[in-house]
Order: sequence, then C-alpha cells, then structure tokens
Amino acid sequence: MSISSRIDFYEITFYITTDPFTHRSIEDFLLNMKDYVNKKLPNNNSNIYLLSYGGTIASLSEKTTDEFYNKPNINIHDLLSEISDITHSVNIHYEQVAQIMSHEMTHNDLLNLAIKINNVLQNNEVDGIVITQGTNCIEEAAYFVNLVINTEKPIVFTGALRPSNALGFDGYRNLYNSILLASSIQTRKIGVILTFNDTIHCARDATKKDPSSIIGLSSNDISMLGCVQGNDVHVSRVPKHKHTYCSEFSVDKILALPKVYVIYGHLGIDDIFVDAAVANGAVGIISAGMGKGYQSPVTTEALIKAVKKGVVVVRCSRTGNGYISRDPKLDDKYGFIVGGSLSPTKARLLLMVGLSQTNDKDQLQNYFYEY
Repeated sequence: MSISSRIDFYEITFYITTDPFTHRSIEDFLLNMKDYVNKKLPNNNSNIYLLSYGGTIASLSEKTTDEFYNKPNINIHDLLSEISDITHSVNIHYEQVAQIMSHEMTHNDLLNLAIKINNVLQNNEVDGIVITQGTNCIEEAAYFVNLVINTEKPIVFTGALRPSNALGFDGYRNLYNSILLASSIQTRKIGVILTFNDTIHCARDATKKDPSSIIGLSSNDISMLGCVQGNDVHVSRVPKHKHTYCSEFSVDKILALPKVYVIYGHLGIDDIFVDAAVANGAVGIISAGMGKGYQSPVTTEALIKAVKKGVVVVRCSRTGNGYISRDPKLDDKYGFIVGGSLSPTKARLLLMVGLSQTNDKDQLQNYFYEY
C-alpha cells in the first residue's frame, strides 16, 4: 500500500508517494525543517520599526581609545547603513526621536517613549520594534515599557558600551542582533528584552552592573533568556513574571507618574532623607536598606511616621540582589510592603505604575509578587 501528499516548502513543491512508514518520516522531516527555517531566519516580509534616542551608540570620542566622549549626534540612518545584511532582509522603518544620554531622560520622556511604542505597535503591519538609547537608564526604560505596553509583539532595547569610533565598538553587532530578535518568532510573547554582546535578557532582570566593561549588562544572579549566534536566535527560558500582554497596566491610563523616591541606606543614616521626601510630596518611598532591606533605627522610625501620613513604603535591598521576604515584626506591624526580588530602581517604577491604579496595600504587595 502507498499514500501520496503534497508539501509546499517555500518555492519547492514536494510530491511524496511511498509506503506509510517512510512517507511519515519524510513528511515529518520536511515539516520540521520548514518550522526550523521559519524560526531561525529573518522573515523577508517582517516590518520592524526602530526608534532612536541617542546614547553612546550615537556618540563620538576624540580618540579611538578615549574613555569619555561627546554627546550623541550620529543619526540612526548612518548606523543602519553599516549593517546592510540585515537591512536587506527585513523592512525597517526608523525615526530619530532624540539625541540624549539616558540619564538625561525625564518622567515625561519615559511616558512619551511608552506612548510612541504603543502607537507604533497598534499598526497591524508592524511586526516588532527596536529602541536604541543610552545604557545608563536602559534597564529602567525597558522595565517600564514591559509593565505598560499590552502586546505580544517583540520589543527590543539595545545600545552600546563604547562610542561609535572606539576600538572594539559593540554597537553595530548589538543593533544587528536587535533587528534579528525583533523579527524572530521566538521573541513573541516573552515581554520586553535587551540584547548586548550576543546575549538576551528580560527587562525585569537586566541590570547594568559594571559601567566600565563591555560585558557590563547582565541579569545578576538569574540566567539570561538566551543568546544570538550568527543569525541563529536561541531562547532557552521565558520570564515567569507578568509582562506586556499579560499586564493589567496600560500606558493609556497613566496621565502622570507619582512622586516616588529611593532612599539608600548606609551606616549612620538619619531621618533627613525620609523627612525631605515627605515634605516634597512623596506618595511612595523605596527604602533601599542594608542587608535584607533594613534601615537604621532613626530612619525606620521616620518611615513608620511616613506610613501614618499615607506614604507607601517598600523595603528592598540596596544590593539589588536576593529576595526580600515579609518580616512580620516589621512589615505586618507597621504596614510596609516588600519588593521581593526587584532592585530598588525597578521597585520604584512598579510602585509608580501600581499607585496610578490603586492605593490598596494588599493589592500593591501582590503586584510585587506578580510583576
């Protein structure tokens, strides 16, 4: 007995007529190969939008070995012209939004960035988006977008650790990889990602841990999501916390970001920073405490008084690592929230977004477990 079938593999049509066992093997092989090619190669029909905000990737130094460099002034068009292999593989639409260093970004800049991304991704013809910017605050911008943009489409942040004329400039490869990732089926539904030095990191875990190293961006004690090798995208794990299309937050519902300050604990700290934050209208304070999030007695007392005035206090570790659990003798007694595994800077962003939706402490605490 023999059976027949037809399989279209791009421009080749296979007609298979053979015995059932061999037929199944050949058919499975061709279908698996087609799926492999779909996942590994850039889609020639992909439409990728690129937003450029300057940063080191768009900057020049006086000499190729200088540590310091001038403010960004290189247009994204010029950077794209150096990676023509990928620009010929996908359709790229780009916009030079700003030429700033990321530590110059304001809350309004952050909101406008998220609004612009949201508007772009509303277009059904856009398959993914890339954002290039400075690396000093890239982890914060990426995590904020991860919270407030409801999409399954890839959102990729990248930049460079060295200026564009430096020896060992990393920007071209990072930009190439970001476009590759934005056009890959493997990066759909995994939230906002960052790519540097051929690695892939989720926005929640990524941090710039070393400002002096070309491999300065990492995911701390958590493994990276995957890597890029040549034109191959390898995603080995997916984030477990809520993000993007699973998020209950939306940039459409945020008109302004509330005042939330981070107070960094240190030996001998007094109450001046807490009192100043409250006097300046803080609605939230991230207490970046010592060890597992503890502050000096005088600062703790100031935080207790702040809670009584309606300020939401979240305890984190100043290390940015580890997990902060609820201490019943402190958190339950005085109404503090704990930040779990979030760094103080990202806890601040989540609290600002959370406060735009609710003031209920139980719900806010749940946000820190879920996001």
